[in-house]
Amino acid sequence: GTVSSLPIAPWLIDNLKFADLAPIKEVFFFGLFRDSYNGSDFANDLGKVFSNPVSYVAIFSIAFVNIFDTTACYLSTNERTGILDEEGHILHYHRTALADSLGALLSGPFGTSTIEPLAESNVGIAAGAKTGLAACVTAIMFLLSTFIYPVFSIFTANSVTAPAIVGIGIVIMSTTLPYLDFKKPDILLVAVITMIVSVLTYSISNGIGFGLIAYCVIKFVEGKYKEVGIPVYVITAIFVVAFIAEAVVNSIV
Repeated sequence: GTVSSLPIAPWLIDNLKFADLAPIKEVFFFGLFRDSYNGSDFANDLGKVFSNPVSYVAIFSIAFVNIFDTTACYLSTNERTGILDEEGHILHYHRTALADSLGALLSGPFGTSTIEPLAESNVGIAAGAKTGLAACVTAIMFLLSTFIYPVFSIFTANSVTAPAIVGIGIVIMSTTLPYLDFKKPDILLVAVITMIVSVLTYSISNGIGFGLIAYCVIKFVEGKYKEVGIPVYVITAIFVVAFIAEAVVNSIV
């Protein structure tokens, strides 16, 4: 409830429910269990989805973005915890990737946002969290928040998330910028492009993608294209395809 566009305390609203489970039917397993849906049509609807080529474009784009968002967050958080090997590789990455992929697989049927690691974890790590206990406490608090959300509804979303995101960005960039080699202007330019695109598009994966594309273009213009490894070209090409596919999906939708 609001008075003059300002939020008021939830306990002052007479008809406010602290836990309304009815909407769960609308999202659980894609609304299969909602009262207005005929369950016998679910198989036909599923067939229509997978017979549409646009569906595969969307699946590819979402999966690709999720992979690089996850990898970027793992790199930033694991660097702060110090659990990288001598070559800068993530230790036991297959385990964390498996946990992330299973979470993403289950989030769809449960009607939630895609589960993935967040850069905000750097705040907990900076405070000393490294064993996973902080993540468990955070999960418990999120679970409790589903029932006491009206208490927090007096705050606007931007007033809570905006300062946190800005602070986290400053922490990550302040620890990354010293590693830039200012004697190599081409690498410095790629780093700047990566940071700017990440900020403007609100996506780390987009920043990485545009950074890789810029890196390959710069090396090609400099005539040093042989210095770029084949895997980098492959990943860059996949990014180009992903960006095109995302644009096609957005134009259709």
